[in-house]
Amino acid sequence: MTLSCFTPLSWSYIPTYSRSAQSTSLQLKSIKIDSTSRFIPFGMHAFQSREELANQLVPELHRIPTIVRGIPESLRELILLSSYVAIPFGSEAILDVSSYAPSDSVRQIAQRGLRKGTIGGGQGEAYPSALPPMKDLQREAPLRGLFRRFPTKSQYFFSFTESKDSALSAWISLTRRGQYHMHLEQLQRSDRASTGAMEALLLRAIHFAQESGFQTLSLGEVPCVLPKEYDGSNPSISGRFLRLINQCGKWILQPGYSAGGLFNFKDKFSPRWEPIYWLIPKERGYAIFVETLAATGVVRLIVKGRTKRL
Repeated sequence: MTLSCFTPLSWSYIPTYSRSAQSTSLQLKSIKIDSTSRFIPFGMHAFQSREELANQLVPELHRIPTIVRGIPESLRELILLSSYVAIPFGSEAILDVSSYAPSDSVRQIAQRGLRKGTIGGGQGEAYPSALPPMKDLQREAPLRGLFRRFPTKSQYFFSFTESKDSALSAWISLTRRGQYHMHLEQLQRSDRASTGAMEALLLRAIHFAQESGFQTLSLGEVPCVLPKEYDGSNPSISGRFLRLINQCGKWILQPGYSAGGLFNFKDKFSPRWEPIYWLIPKERGYAIFVETLAATGVVRLIVKGRTKRL
């Protein structure tokens, strides 16, 4: 059976050929929220099923009150404990790359971009270390743990260079998320990027995933936008209240960040949209969610976004 992406967003899979004796168990990176709780942004794992991952993660959630971001529906059903609540706070776009074919409109706009520039790519730490967008992001928005700000060997990069001035105008990074699953982790374009540059980059990434034998490619998260067909099936929170929470979050992010625009862009590729969750300890309530946003720098970024588009 083909498994969709079953790890939290931004977690990495350790392939068989690169595992060490210590890498078969779950390796977690955490950020301290206060004296009694933590936020886990990243994990390294070598598991090939969601059941294996859940069996390792649940004891960690029992040990220390923990916030985990980007939990997919399939994993939420396995690890949701009586002491935790899962809050859907956005959507994830997933493509079945083995059978994917772009629409005529996407193909045409990508071809338009390729007439104005070229695509390069690479794997590992050496290739992308000097990418201007990444360096700018480190300086402008020092978010803690919401995405990788430094390249790793597990990542693949594709960049778009403008023919007219040889300037790098757009780039994306892919992270291996499971044995047969990849995740689009970072997606950036500058104002100088030609029309169709991002579409061309994504089609190249999809083609790469197909040729490499992957089953799914997650186009990543869109915060504060729930799937249109989401039925609000949550045992403790009404669907209407959940949509209100997400709508408020979407409004707060504006005008610096357009969640709706990002959703519409990814929706061009006709992905399967699934809700993604934040797992939060019930005993701490929603206050710890706000504390996590402050600890990771999101609050600072939101304030900055009121005057500058991110």
